[in-house]
Amino acid sequence: MENTTTSEQEQTSCFSAIQIFPPTDNQITICERNCHYVTEAVDQLRCNNYVSQISNYRRIEAINELEKCRIVSSSVKSAFIKQQSNYWQKISRAWKSCGIPGIVQELSFIESSLDDDQKASWTFSLQKLTEKVLIWIMNAERQWLPTSFLINKEFEANYLRRRNRKGSSIVALAWHPHASKFAIGFKDNTVRIMSLTNDKYNLLKHGQQEGVTCLAWRPFSGSTLAVGGLHGIIIWYLNSSRDSTARQGMRLLECRNHSPVIAMAWSPTGKYLASGSPLDTALMIWDVESETYTPLRRSGGISLLRWSPDGSKLFAASSESIFRVWETRWWSCEKWSRLKSSCNSACWSPDGKILLFSLRNDPSLYFLYFKDGKLGSSGEVATSLANLQKFEYSNGVTVGGNISNLSWESTGSRLAVTFSNSENDEESNSEIIVTFMTTLQPNFRISLCGFIRGEIEETPDVIDFHNSKINGTMLSVCWSSGYMSFIPFYLDDLRQIRRTGALNSSVPSRPTKKNNITLYSSIEQPNHLVD
Repeated sequence: MENTTTSEQEQTSCFSAIQIFPPTDNQITICERNCHYVTEAVDQLRCNNYVSQISNYRRIEAINELEKCRIVSSSVKSAFIKQQSNYWQKISRAWKSCGIPGIVQELSFIESSLDDDQKASWTFSLQKLTEKVLIWIMNAERQWLPTSFLINKEFEANYLRRRNRKGSSIVALAWHPHASKFAIGFKDNTVRIMSLTNDKYNLLKHGQQEGVTCLAWRPFSGSTLAVGGLHGIIIWYLNSSRDSTARQGMRLLECRNHSPVIAMAWSPTGKYLASGSPLDTALMIWDVESETYTPLRRSGGISLLRWSPDGSKLFAASSESIFRVWETRWWSCEKWSRLKSSCNSACWSPDGKILLFSLRNDPSLYFLYFKDGKLGSSGEVATSLANLQKFEYSNGVTVGGNISNLSWESTGSRLAVTFSNSENDEESNSEIIVTFMTTLQPNFRISLCGFIRGEIEETPDVIDFHNSKINGTMLSVCWSSGYMSFIPFYLDDLRQIRRTGALNSSVPSRPTKKNNITLYSSIEQPNHLVD
């Protein structure tokens, strides 16, 4: 079945309807409690009563951690090979592994490590000239040999540009689905396993682990992590011991022409792993235990994968204006084409019936509703939930814009959205994270909830919700300067309100009418999937 369009009505920015104001540039968001966002000025942060309550959510300085990782890895490396490589050795390795794009990328890395005096030398001028010539050759090959040189826009935006972006040392983040530990991927190709409960960590580094793009923990397994990158997929089997020096086991899953891998998703049971590459026309379904794979040839240039929580559907977006939703029993699919642009972010509801997604260079939030949880029940049109275009409040703060990333809390109560900073600039994000309150039962409803802001001039690069019995609900944010923070969401009181209708609390116990304006309700729009 092929669905061909999205339904979109002329809308004003939804931010104009809400009467709460986003925090200014000297305020930091501490937490949410019953739809009330607690903020504090930077110079008075330690005086806030909430800070002592969330002291367990420690701040992680990724830049400092990255330096420690390099010290550890270099001390091991020095025992086997020379610790330093000259200019031509680096270029040679880049050519062997990635060809011309690898050389261009390596030249960018070398440039970022030079000081002002070195950049003023004639060798640097020659390097820049060489880089321009190689880029010209790459563009010429794209134009005249499109079938043999399939580096597309999605690959450039999400791989080369993201990894070369200055000020961002974190490229990927993944929370374990059943434990309070997470994996962080760095630009230097290392992965660090961390926990909120202690300072000990595991450092993962291997010669085949280059160009890390994505991370995914295997469900129902406490120690299996998949790392996607330049050469394929590395499966790490982490030792359960707390000794960070314990030997780690790994396997490389590779398939001809299926690299670099920039998208992965485990099935909810952990039996299968789906992977996609922008340079391969097939979506791969791996049986990790037997190291075998099955290609689905109708996908082509995969840039984004999301497996539904019930395991019945797999969302696969390509770098073109096409995405497919596969049913995972017989592996048939629905194709959605003629979109405005390619899909850059998507997430499933906990019951697997609602798919939210966004398009590149588009401020609208779209959704599909699978009425019976099966293909064929979603209608012919993807509906626009809300127009999140830029809006400037009276306090001078601008929010919204083209959507960059979506993260939906696992119980379906909160949705977090980040935005790009300008119409065509996908390398920098807006400073404000917008959160929405969502309800699934008895009907789907979404409402604006609040705003989250970090330190001055910080922009969110990666966001991800995590739920646990110990820490509750929190949003982890990797900021542009390389530090990571955790925003707790105290939602138990809100659930108590829904059950009993009352709460003894000094914090606002119920969202006020002016702050809880419904953007979409399936009751109010019963025919929402009819074009």
